[in-house]
Amino acid sequence: MLNAVRRTLAKIRRDAERYFALEARTAFPRRTEKLKILFTSGPFLAVVAYRISHLIRIELGPAPGPVLSIFSAVVEQASQFLWGIHIDPGAEIGPGLYLGHPGGVWIGPVRMGADCNVTHNTTIGRRTDGKPGTPTLGDRVWIGTGSVIFGPITVGDGVTVGPLTLVGRDVPPRCLVLGNPMRMVFRDYDNTIQIGFTPAAAPPEIRDSGPRATVPVAAAPEIRDSGLRATVPVVAPAEIPDSRARATKPAVGSPKIPDSGAPVQISQIPIDYAPTETTSAPTPVIVEASSASGGGSAR
Repeated sequence: MLNAVRRTLAKIRRDAERYFALEARTAFPRRTEKLKILFTSGPFLAVVAYRISHLIRIELGPAPGPVLSIFSAVVEQASQFLWGIHIDPGAEIGPGLYLGHPGGVWIGPVRMGADCNVTHNTTIGRRTDGKPGTPTLGDRVWIGTGSVIFGPITVGDGVTVGPLTLVGRDVPPRCLVLGNPMRMVFRDYDNTIQIGFTPAAAPPEIRDSGPRATVPVAAAPEIRDSGLRATVPVVAPAEIPDSRARATKPAVGSPKIPDSGAPVQISQIPIDYAPTETTSAPTPVIVEASSASGGGSAR
């Protein structure tokens, strides 16, 4: 029983992942947007109702009990009444089922693979002439609006059924069929765009092939302290000369006569006196200097 519940929950989780990817407004929807899809998307709730009914009617055995049987019947009728979607509890449908729109979806006790898309106004089930058998659909099958698939036929993996198509015979994998009567339009047709997001498959299991060779890892060499420290001399900052030129004012005064050590004889040194308006020009004074050792006189 617990294993059946786990399988059902895993399928519902895969269904929800596809709805998040195909109906969310962003590639990484927030928790509020996910909750909105889970509780307001009618097609998703119809898929959940089918999973619960399939768990009660098929997975738990032929006699689940009166309470569970009544609950399963109520869930089926609610799905059909609220959203116009009926999925037979006896249908074997893989994980990742996506119903694009509510209304007019009728799926009988068929076998369907994983990651299939079914649009509205679609019927999949038995023949009307009483011949037994129901369709078997592979993985990643896209079924367009208004299509009918009936009888004991096989629809291969990756098949695309166009809108308003009547499928009553086998269809090989990766084909595009269209029309009534059905005709094959393309072979080796890639329907990745129509299917949309499909969760990545689990990576293959890697088994242990035996003992493994171990490669020794060399230890890093130890760096010892030699006790010597290199000293870097501190250089005083260089003095930056001031490049701005300064104007020098010449000093006013008598010219400086360098002393050469020998006596200098001054014969005549005229002293100019600039006359003014109130004084007359003075008589120049003649000074005679003698370099004799015995002295001299002045007049």
